[in-house]
Amino acid sequence: MILALCSPIMKRAHEHVQQSRDVVFVDATSSFDRQNSSIFLLSTVMPAGAVPLGVIVTSNEQEDTITTGLKYLVSIFPNNAFFGEGPQLGPSLVIIDDSSAERNALTFVWKSTTTWLCTFHFLQRRWTWLHDANNGVLIKEHRIILIKKFKDLVYAEKEEQLSHLYSSILKFPLVQQYPKFLSYLKSLWPRRKEWAHCYRKRLMLRGNHTNNYAEAGMKILKELIFSRVKAYNMVQVFHFLSVKISKESIQESECKNVFIVQSKTDYTISYTVDMTVGVCTCPQGIDGSPCSHQAAVSIHYGSASINCIPTISPKVRQIYAQIALGDKASTNISFYGNLHGNTLTSGDTDMFYADFTSPSFHIIRAEARENDVDTDISESQAQDYRHRVQSVCSQISNIANDLKEKLVGTTNEQLLFGVEKFVSSYSSMKIVSHC
Repeated sequence: MILALCSPIMKRAHEHVQQSRDVVFVDATSSFDRQNSSIFLLSTVMPAGAVPLGVIVTSNEQEDTITTGLKYLVSIFPNNAFFGEGPQLGPSLVIIDDSSAERNALTFVWKSTTTWLCTFHFLQRRWTWLHDANNGVLIKEHRIILIKKFKDLVYAEKEEQLSHLYSSILKFPLVQQYPKFLSYLKSLWPRRKEWAHCYRKRLMLRGNHTNNYAEAGMKILKELIFSRVKAYNMVQVFHFLSVKISKESIQESECKNVFIVQSKTDYTISYTVDMTVGVCTCPQGIDGSPCSHQAAVSIHYGSASINCIPTISPKVRQIYAQIALGDKASTNISFYGNLHGNTLTSGDTDMFYADFTSPSFHIIRAEARENDVDTDISESQAQDYRHRVQSVCSQISNIANDLKEKLVGTTNEQLLFGVEKFVSSYSSMKIVSHC
């Protein structure tokens, strides 16, 4: 028994969510009904979270069954599936668990799709293998050392480093004490391109190396759709999926701007940000992950990005509504405008040189390319923001000088304790700054 489902909200996600073309997550779970049917959920990621693209319900998880289910799913996908790539071509990348049945089925249906293993589940399976008494690694401390060797291989930054680590691990004395582990490691090496991060550097994974979004989708299925209760049969499973899953709220975004942004830590380095594709040339954003440079462009120019939630763009707000509500969404763009009444303006360039390190936010115009920059931030608002930043910086400086004078000129133990707590709390704050 095989059932394929692509609900209206899934079709809208295919049409509007650009990430569906780049990366798709596939996860499976079973025991949703009395016949223990399995559900395969296909989803992608966007700033608001996971969005479903399709569902397959099968009576088993064999390769032939999954392949047939995927073929059924392809037949009901819209013609613009995967953001216009089409149902026959499929997505560029798919992240799965270490399941040969899923991997073989996916590559059979979508020949040009590359499958990657979820890092979390890959390491979890290695950890489980080490804890299996039949494999002979009975000393707890040795398991910790050996799983660390696996992690080193997974997170190696370059292919040369990966090969060097592999050679050194094979010669490692502790590894040679466990022949089964050595054979196990050698069996995984031919598949290294599926799990080693060094082969993923310039792929549009958008920072996703696990299928945690798929796991979150399964949590929604179990808790919100099925209410942690088994369905009676597959017909009832279909009813739950087709009726309830289409009511979930989803969002998306788009834009066409390109910017050059100066590094926050090295003023001699600048990065190119393409807000249309959602990439940056910095180490963090090169694979399509969100980064501080994309966020800065989005904040200061009102430029929408598929990696940011652009609450200032009426055009993108409208797309959000269309995904979530379909035909019920308002077609009047003014409905999604700013509550303060600012109107959408147009610029004459999409290439700027931006220095975000200065409180005055110095902008140098570089090269004109397009005439369709979307923004509803007025110059007066930008100027007001800069004045506020300068005012706050001045106040912080005055407060710091005043505290120094009081601490040096007095022996106020209570004041000193309070300042120490403040410094400790500030130091423990996790403020991410990658570049």
